[in-house]
Amino acid sequence: MEPGRDELSRGYEQAMAEFRGGDYGAASAHLQRLVERAPRNATLWTSLGAALQLLGRYEQARACYGHAIQLDPGLVDAHSNLGTVLQGLRRIDEAMASFRTALSIDPGHLDALAGVGALLDWQGRYAEGLELLEPFAGGGTAHPELVVSYARLLMRAGRLDEAKGMLGAALAASRHGPAHRQRMLFLLGDVCDALGLYDEAFAHYREGNALKQVRFEPGRWRAAIDEVVTAFTRPVLAGLPRAAAREPAPVFIVGMPRSGTSLAEQILASHPAVHAAGELECVAAIAAGLVQRYGTPAPYPGGAAGLPAAVLERMAADFRRAAGPAGPGIRRITDKTLGNPFYLGLIEMMFPNARIVYCRRDALDNGLSCYFQNFAGTSLPFCYDLAHIGAYHRELERLMCHWREASALPIHELVYEDLVTDQERATRALVDFARLDWDDRCLRFHELGRVVKTVSHDQVRRRLYASSMGRHRHYERYLGPLREALGDMRGEAGAA
Repeated sequence: MEPGRDELSRGYEQAMAEFRGGDYGAASAHLQRLVERAPRNATLWTSLGAALQLLGRYEQARACYGHAIQLDPGLVDAHSNLGTVLQGLRRIDEAMASFRTALSIDPGHLDALAGVGALLDWQGRYAEGLELLEPFAGGGTAHPELVVSYARLLMRAGRLDEAKGMLGAALAASRHGPAHRQRMLFLLGDVCDALGLYDEAFAHYREGNALKQVRFEPGRWRAAIDEVVTAFTRPVLAGLPRAAAREPAPVFIVGMPRSGTSLAEQILASHPAVHAAGELECVAAIAAGLVQRYGTPAPYPGGAAGLPAAVLERMAADFRRAAGPAGPGIRRITDKTLGNPFYLGLIEMMFPNARIVYCRRDALDNGLSCYFQNFAGTSLPFCYDLAHIGAYHRELERLMCHWREASALPIHELVYEDLVTDQERATRALVDFARLDWDDRCLRFHELGRVVKTVSHDQVRRRLYASSMGRHRHYERYLGPLREALGDMRGEAGAA
């Protein structure tokens, strides 16, 4: 039996208070209990989806919005929210369709308009986005999503002072929730950085990072690396079974966030013999299913030692299905999931003909770029504290040093600074490492009509530029925690 209207209203108000306060875990738990008691309430399902989405649980949020739309096809917020979660999943065409459906119900729905503007930004259609949003945002608005979308488009168009004024006014005038405030602060930091207002920019980034509800424990990360290093010594890995080496061979692009992995993928994707699969996150899912799906007696990493060749063949087939059809003439499949270094031992067992591209960048520039980026969800919890970024970076380098010694897979280091200063030489070396014939289109990667599904979508549409090299010098006074955590890695150009 469903609860009474007053009881339901009180429960919903409490959940929304938790939501507005930024406690999305408590809000989602509360809303889950409410939808179990009132399963035909479309508004509850929509609100539950919003809480789950802000926790980074996109597929669950998508299911909630879908359920709400089944119950009430005219619920505009459900369609608009579905668009935002599909955008987060980088399903751009589907996201646009959801926003358009919302606008067919309510042509003035500001969340949906902001969503369309954000997608036009992703597609590089900046003038079109500004024209769409100008009637709703041009005179000033406190609507947080519209502020963010419009201000970002203003920044893309070089109208930095307008973007700064709009964001500053919105932050000062309204009491936005943590998620909205955070997005505005990071964007305002970007605008101030572009204007050369470095102290002001860092203040905004610092406040935005402080609002991110994530937790990272460097000791646990270090212990996890220790476990992998112990499980996959060179003699042990050399003696483990392998799946058959099949074509097209995968190329795994790894490195720190903001180290050039999207750029490396875009260069290779410009080659007609490459199928770029993006961030598949498939290997991690395979490793997580060792016991339940693949029947090993122990979880990863130790459980990998018990995998027979037949099971490795199943795993490799699961990966290829996730990557999608390669098509005729394709000789390489790329996967640029950032977490893959943790699984390179398993990757070697699944794909003995795989090749690894390790993207590296000046450690201080790289760390600062991570700190200045408001990544979606909670998948990169180390990126919101300079000391945590340095600790993660050191352990990643230790892990990659281990694979250089223990793995038989070829590893190519693509140094960001080398690519910027001598593009053709670095690009030719990358294409050659992938065992592909040279193609001039790899030098014109910015012309590729492909929607890049990462935060680097704007950078890969432009020619290479050197302005991000040495960027940390503008922020030297703030880098003590990062330098200390990096230790002897600090300040080394290309020491990712």
